[in-house]
Amino acid sequence: MKREMRKEDARRLAAGEVTPEQLQEENSIFSKDAKMRIHDLVGYVTRTYLPK
Repeated sequence: MKREMRKEDARRLAAGEVTPEQLQEENSIFSKDAKMRIHDLVGYVTRTYLPK
């Protein structure tokens, strides 16, 4: 799945459908304008990645 997503990202870049900056923003966990504190990040990682 991840390989196919990366292949599609590369295709979109090559076709000029997105800029590298747009693609980075799409693939980031947080937007570039997000105001995060470390405890927000710890909470996010705990909720998202640790088993329940």
